[in-house]
Amino acid sequence: MGKGGIWLIVTGGFIYLVTCYLPFIEYSPTFFGILGTLILVLFLFIVWNWMKRRPGLEGSARTAGDLRMAGYYFLVVATWGLCGIFGIVTYALKPEMMMERGLQSTAVTLTSHVMVELSLAGYSFSSVCAKRVASTPLRAPDVPKGGLESPTGFPTDLPPVNLSTAQEVSPAHTSLGSSFSRQVARGSRGTDHRFHSLMG
Repeated sequence: MGKGGIWLIVTGGFIYLVTCYLPFIEYSPTFFGILGTLILVLFLFIVWNWMKRRPGLEGSARTAGDLRMAGYYFLVVATWGLCGIFGIVTYALKPEMMMERGLQSTAVTLTSHVMVELSLAGYSFSSVCAKRVASTPLRAPDVPKGGLESPTGFPTDLPPVNLSTAQEVSPAHTSLGSSFSRQVARGSRGTDHRFHSLMG
């Protein structure tokens, strides 16, 4: 995980701690409306990302992606049900209004729906998805026939050089190199002698 992911987790944890311990005096529809809209926007982004990546997946990876998407769907539906329980359907955050309108049975029914969506649907699909991902074998990347190329552009699959079987330098080549070196040294000494004679 890079630094961006770590900072995202830290920021999200800080926002969570701040919002969970805010001393609300009364019911705040604005607060729940903002966070509910954010959940919906994030879910739409997840759907868009799933639709974009799904055609490139195969086999177990595609099945795991579909199961994950189904789990997200039921989690969002459960969240929607919680909004109804605590909000304008049964008014669980205003118990006096719930009692006045006789909505206790409706609250119990909605709560049962949320529990089914969370346990049997949302987390069940997510756990099966995690199992399918863990059992999916990793495929090695395809290597071209010509071998991988180095940053310089030369192939990296060249056969190694065996120094023990390398061709040795023949004595003729050695003597030729030695005579050439002596001629160069003799010429340099003659040049130095002429230079000193001219200067003298």
